[in-house]
Amino acid sequence: MLIQQRQPFKDGWANMWDITVGGSATVGDTSQQAAMRELEEEIGLKLDLSNTRPHLTVNFDEGFDDIYLVEAEVDLDELTLQPSEVQAVQWADEATILDMIRSGKFIPYHEPMIPLLFAMRGQWGGINHVEVI
Repeated sequence: MLIQQRQPFKDGWANMWDITVGGSATVGDTSQQAAMRELEEEIGLKLDLSNTRPHLTVNFDEGFDDIYLVEAEVDLDELTLQPSEVQAVQWADEATILDMIRSGKFIPYHEPMIPLLFAMRGQWGGINHVEVI
């Protein structure tokens, strides 16, 4: 998974690692438009998500987070990090992210969410898709 480190001067979760990318929709934005804009603003990556549904929606008191799981070849050296938001990016596997959460280096997501994201990679829905022959 591509993860990003927040700048040390950011309000909330300063200097911590997070799932790439996060942001808010503005009035009139679809979830897809907001995700595409934030992806380009924060790390300089252009992807077309206009015909993509989120894999997961997580509700909270002030709103919700739509989570898109996108598989793409990304050269980290080609990314342009937004200096006001992101200080670094790196690839991380499930175990690394869980270790980072436990050590306080990663935003404290509910730990079961990370394995769920890895398990849902490349498929839709909550059922394992096993091909019956």
